[in-house]
Amino acid sequence: MFEINDTIFYGGDGVCTITEISKKKCGTNTFLYYVLKPLYQNNSTIFVPVNNESLVSKMRNVLTKDEAYNIINALPIKYDIWTDNKNERLQTFKEILASGNPLDLIKLITTLYNHQKEQVLLGKRLNRSDEQQLKDAEKMLYDEFAVALEIQPDEVLPFITKHINATAQQ
Repeated sequence: MFEINDTIFYGGDGVCTITEISKKKCGTNTFLYYVLKPLYQNNSTIFVPVNNESLVSKMRNVLTKDEAYNIINALPIKYDIWTDNKNERLQTFKEILASGNPLDLIKLITTLYNHQKEQVLLGKRLNRSDEQQLKDAEKMLYDEFAVALEIQPDEVLPFITKHINATAQQ
């Protein structure tokens, strides 16, 4: 069970703090809820019923600093999960975003970066849904890495780039 003040990752919502565990009445029943506040969005609150295994299974501890470094040390890795079938691609990318798995987010980001480069060479750009999914994946990954590495989200990409470059020069 999670505790008040735990910083967790919650599915597609990203990094959150458990601000309270409270009882809420729904009809004649009373349920116990985790109250989550997204760390980088002050205007929303998420209520997760403690006894709802499906929703609670979307909650996990954020990466530790060591786990973040292990992922960074494994980069750059070439991933390509692109499919030209827009519906299949959309479904796959939505599932990745919903899971919030850092390695899958990296696969998604890498795939979309690579496709974006190809599109630029053709004088085109990503379609809107792919652009939005890239933005969402970057936000989720950078927010979690920021917490793990104790830096700001906008410092994550430069940090990773610097670390990869330093490692490559060794």
